[in-house]
Amino acid sequence: MFFIGLKEVNFLNDSMREIKLTIRIPELLEIKKFIKLQVIKIFKRTKEDIINKKVYTVLLIVIFGLLFWKFAFKVAILWTIFWLFLFYNWEDRVLAGIALVLLVGCPIFLITGRKVIAEQIAIYAYYFIVMTVALQIAKLCGLDRRIRLHI
Repeated sequence: MFFIGLKEVNFLNDSMREIKLTIRIPELLEIKKFIKLQVIKIFKRTKEDIINKKVYTVLLIVIFGLLFWKFAFKVAILWTIFWLFLFYNWEDRVLAGIALVLLVGCPIFLITGRKVIAEQIAIYAYYFIVMTVALQIAKLCGLDRRIRLHI
């Protein structure tokens, strides 16, 4: 797959004996190339959806404006992200991936002593998990298809 070879690492254990450890080294260039292609694909589809589906785009701008005017910026952004994924039928796995990345970041911030940031990140991770589940329920109920047919 992505592995190009093995590397031997020598280190001393507690009893001062030398231990040889064999580690697989991933081919970072291939992984980087794969991630770059996926990001380019996501941005290309996003651009096409926003340009081709003008009714949804205008509706989302209005929703964002109303939420920003009535509530706060964070609320407007989170709800707009949810409606973006519902209207444009984007992969909700992206939101689940964001949630997982945020959850991985929580212990890192806790270890470094930044408890407040870790709590905020955990809250945002929860929001993204809820969005993912709500989008899955909408897809199971067929709500995403009905929205596309009526507008």
